[in-house]
Amino acid sequence: MHPIASTAKYYHIMPCLKPLTRCRKSQPNFNHALKDAILDDMAIPMPENDKDVSEDPFILLGYGINSFFDLMNQLFWMAILITIFFMPLMMEFSK
Repeated sequence: MHPIASTAKYYHIMPCLKPLTRCRKSQPNFNHALKDAILDDMAIPMPENDKDVSEDPFILLGYGINSFFDLMNQLFWMAILITIFFMPLMMEFSK
C-alpha cells in the first residue's frame, strides 16, 4: 500500500471539502498517536517534522511532488483568469 494512504484524508486531497470535517469526525492516525504517547511518557519532545507530517502528509513525498502540486494550482488559476479576461473578446469576435 502507498506510504501516505493511511495518513492522507479527503480534506488533504480536496481542500474545498475541509468544511465537511465539522459534520464527520475523522479518526486520528493511530501510529502518530502511539508515537506521541510514547514520546510523552519518556518526556522527549516530538520532532517538528513529525508534527508537520501529521498536518500535511504530502511532506513525506518530498519537494518534487509538492512543487508539482503548487505548479498545478498556479496553472489552474491562470487558466481561470485567462478565461475570464478573454470571454468578452471571444463574445465580440463571435458576432
